[in-house]
Amino acid sequence: KKEKKSCKNKSILIMSQAKRKETHSVHPNGSIVRITCHNFLTYRDVTIHPGPRLNVVVGPNGSGKSSIVCAIAIALGAHPKLLGRSDKVEEFIMQGEVECWVELEIFCEDRVNDVIRRTLSNNENDRNRNAFHWNKIKKTQAQIKVLVESTGAQLSNLCTFLPQEKVGEFSGFNSIELLREAERAISETILYDRHEELIKSEGEIDDLERQLSSKKVHLESLKKQNQDLEKDREKMEQRQQHLIKAELCTKRLHWIAFDESQAEAIRLKKEKEDTQKELEAAKQRFDPLKEKEREALTATRKLTNEIDQLKKNIDVLSKKNKSTIEKAGRELENMNGHKEQIVNLKSTERDHQQKVKSVENKIDEAKAKLEHHKTSCNGIKEIVKNLKSELAIATNESSSASTYKDELSQAVRIARSRQEKVERELGSLGDGQKEQRDALRYANRDSLKLLDWITRPENRGRFKRTVHGPVAMSLAINRPEFLDVVEEQIPYRVLTGFVTECNEDYQVLLEMVKHSKFKITIYNIEGGKLKNRRPLPAQDWVNQNLITCLEDIVSCPDAVKQVLRDHAQLDTAVVGLDEFSNMMNQDSKGTVATLTGNTKGFIAYAGNRGKYTKYRGNKSKYQAGEFSTSVNSVKPSRIIKKGEDPSIRTNLQKKVEMARVDVEKAQKNYDSQSVNYAKLRKQRDDLIKKIEKNQTSLKAGAKYEKEIASLQKKHEAMLNDQKSFDPVKDRKVLIKKMSISMQKRLDLLEQANGEANTILSDEFKKGGVSLSLEITKDIHALRLRELKAEEEGVKDKDRKLQEIKGLFAKCKENLKQVRSTAENEAPLFESDGNGNRTALPLKALLDALPLDRPTVTAQKEAAESAAALLHHNPRVIEQYNARKQEIQKIEDEIALMEKDGQSPLEKFDKMKNAW
Repeated sequence: KKEKKSCKNKSILIMSQAKRKETHSVHPNGSIVRITCHNFLTYRDVTIHPGPRLNVVVGPNGSGKSSIVCAIAIALGAHPKLLGRSDKVEEFIMQGEVECWVELEIFCEDRVNDVIRRTLSNNENDRNRNAFHWNKIKKTQAQIKVLVESTGAQLSNLCTFLPQEKVGEFSGFNSIELLREAERAISETILYDRHEELIKSEGEIDDLERQLSSKKVHLESLKKQNQDLEKDREKMEQRQQHLIKAELCTKRLHWIAFDESQAEAIRLKKEKEDTQKELEAAKQRFDPLKEKEREALTATRKLTNEIDQLKKNIDVLSKKNKSTIEKAGRELENMNGHKEQIVNLKSTERDHQQKVKSVENKIDEAKAKLEHHKTSCNGIKEIVKNLKSELAIATNESSSASTYKDELSQAVRIARSRQEKVERELGSLGDGQKEQRDALRYANRDSLKLLDWITRPENRGRFKRTVHGPVAMSLAINRPEFLDVVEEQIPYRVLTGFVTECNEDYQVLLEMVKHSKFKITIYNIEGGKLKNRRPLPAQDWVNQNLITCLEDIVSCPDAVKQVLRDHAQLDTAVVGLDEFSNMMNQDSKGTVATLTGNTKGFIAYAGNRGKYTKYRGNKSKYQAGEFSTSVNSVKPSRIIKKGEDPSIRTNLQKKVEMARVDVEKAQKNYDSQSVNYAKLRKQRDDLIKKIEKNQTSLKAGAKYEKEIASLQKKHEAMLNDQKSFDPVKDRKVLIKKMSISMQKRLDLLEQANGEANTILSDEFKKGGVSLSLEITKDIHALRLRELKAEEEGVKDKDRKLQEIKGLFAKCKENLKQVRSTAENEAPLFESDGNGNRTALPLKALLDALPLDRPTVTAQKEAAESAAALLHHNPRVIEQYNARKQEIQKIEDEIALMEKDGQSPLEKFDKMKNAW
């Protein structure tokens, strides 16, 4: 193949050389006089010398005819896409070669020929993999394109450069495209540019005509639309006039309101001044009336004091007169008494003798009683002595009974204290249950819901045997320090699960769990019996610093314990001290081997003070004598709380029952002793009463002796009176006493008569003063009524004045607001800043309106009603005015376009003729 290609290349070279010899001297400037290819496509090394005229390359397919065209284009900086063969220049390198180059020699009349060389390479690290050189000077691709275009060469024009692969595209050109390409090819750019400018100018003229036509059509449409809106515009203008009239009436009403407020303020001001004058006149009348009322009040008080003094004098005289009359009556009684004594002197002597005889009889009776009492006293003393002995015995028995009763009372208190203490301990277990329920509520609410369902009274009969659960509530940790370890060992599903003791209960509970969609595990230990315990990992595990097995520190029912053995390995897990941790750190393999023994593995915990580590060791299944060990820290317990031992609750309940029996027994003994004590106390009290009664009988002798002495003394006095009795002498004394009493009575009656006269005189005087007082009171009441009436008048006028002032102040404030509103809403004058005011046009418009409010209001309502009858469409006026402005604008634009449209046409004709 290489030889054939070499021959082909040589034939082309010979033919081109012959051609060159014929026309060497007629090459135009810028012609390609040499083409050299190295490793380019099918050419390893070839040099071609084109002739100055038409060059024809003839050869069979695949002989490299198109490759020469590609070499020219590549050397002149054309993009591979222009050739239609490839997108990458590296594909023009001969297969199996790394580098190729193409070199063109350009004929120059006035200097040495120019040489363009382009080198292509597949080596990415080669800086010259796509390099251009112009006369051995390195250039960029852009610089080469500028140099090529300066010669007039057009590689992108198919009329001047038509690669084989572009023939199909060239054949698809229409006449306009061929004309343009031909113009570019034969006359540089002048003819082509003029043609393009003509096309552009023609397009502008067409655009101008289209715009002009469009604007005329749009203008006619706008005019028609405005004609349609003309009636609506007239209605809107009428409505606007009505609204303006209503607005003027509204503004006029503002000033009418101002005038009315101003008139009201003037009226209130005048009324205030009049009321002020009336108030001052009333105050001037008030002072004299007050003085007259004060004088009448003084006279009334003076007469009242005088009457009070007369009343006091009359009361004193009346009391004195009454006392005098009473004394006179007593003197009369004395006179009558003396008279009766004179008449009864004989009967008095007889009565006195009878009294003496009566006293002597009483003395004899008392002496007889005293003698009888002395006889019976000896027996009473013996009775009292015996009673005192019985009392001493009864007192001792009562004291002993009281002491025993107190001891029994103390025993009752002690028994009750013990009972309360045991009940408190039992109650504290309930608090532990509450804490456990709270923890389970946080961990798994379904467990508590199922527990509540099981414990309902209506559901208890559904189970044949005891149902245990949740498991966490069935556990009692005997050593609370290992609480975290126990929870670490027991899986979560076991702690929140339930345990049954027969298959029937298991099915009932399982159906409930499925129906309620509870996330709870149910375990069944048929019969609830405990199986034999599995052996511990190491027989001598105590020597390994392991202190106990987890099962030994947990108390629970047998069924629950069997579940813990089966699902938590609680019977094989052990707990150790910190020394066990040290042993594991020092010799884990030996320790694991010792603990594992004959079993497959072990679980151990070690630590203290609530911080424990879990060690788990297992024998390797694949390597004998090898072990795998895992170490984990034990987390604090969240579900299991310090529970209770069921045996503790049972013992406490027994203690409570025993304490209750002890309390009842002690209370019964105390009640029995209390009854016995009450009986002894009653016997003692009865003996005391009998002793007191007998002692009272003993004291009766002294009473009789005292009575005899008193009677004898009275008897002696009566005998002495009898000896000194003289009827004649007593009669004279009595007559004298009667005369003295008579004289005293006469003096007292005369004194009483004088006092009565004085009282009568004072009464007459009091009557006169009372009459004067009534008259004075009437005068004072009249003056007081006049004063109050005048005072009420002053207050009313003052109140009225204050009301008027308040109304006047409000009216002034309202006047300011109304004026401010009127000036803001309807200003009538404009100030120039120097105090000069100029009337605004609005003033004349408002002056033309009526001055009364009803008329203006009626006109406003009529204008508003007329405006309301017309449809409100503000867009009509806006659209009409906007279209009117747009019509004017479009007419101006059309006139301008028609005026300026002649110049482009004339310019186009000139350009067309020149082209």
